[in-house]
Amino acid sequence: MSAHLTEEEQLEALKRWWAENGKSLIVAAILGVGGYMGFNAWQDDRQASAEMASSKFEDITELMSKQEQLSEADTATVAHLAKGLKADHGDTLYGVNAAMLLAKQAVEAGELASAEAELRWALEQSGSDNVSHLVRVRLARVLVAQGKAEEALTLVAIEDQGAFSSLYAEVKGDAYVAKKDNAKAAEAYQAALAGLSGNDMARAGQIRMKLNSVQPAAATEEKGA
Repeated sequence: MSAHLTEEEQLEALKRWWAENGKSLIVAAILGVGGYMGFNAWQDDRQASAEMASSKFEDITELMSKQEQLSEADTATVAHLAKGLKADHGDTLYGVNAAMLLAKQAVEAGELASAEAELRWALEQSGSDNVSHLVRVRLARVLVAQGKAEEALTLVAIEDQGAFSSLYAEVKGDAYVAKKDNAKAAEAYQAALAGLSGNDMARAGQIRMKLNSVQPAAATEEKGA
């Protein structure tokens, strides 16, 4: 009898516990399953988005590799695709590369203000150090071309330049040339040469030409000082 009563008491206790906690358990289970399904859906959505961005970027590169000089129609198509990448995938490397491409087109069209705007956007969005260094150097070049040499020097005045020290030094030299400070330009070009890898012969030749163009003037300036 006592055993029977104990079972009834246990059953009653279970009923009371279920009445108090059953609903919350069901809700937790639903949320758990829903959260798992939601996470999977989020992953699937990100995967689909990345694949779409990759496909668009492949379309761009395919168009650009067709010929050395793009036709007017192909140029417009590339710009349209790049703007779409920026709008839909601006927080990815595809969006940053699209902005850099639009900046390149703007430079070729002589639209330096538009190129500057694209590169400033890309610099804000770029998460990778290597990408941000490349964008910063290109933006500095555009600033120099616009007569904003002082802004360019400020932009490249960063301590951690990674493997881009030679590029930074070269654009500093260009900025000093624009400021007619040949002595500092020569110093920057020498630093650019010193930072080159041994197999980068093409850039070495270009930088030496720049250095030779300012060295006589730099020597004259030093003598005058």
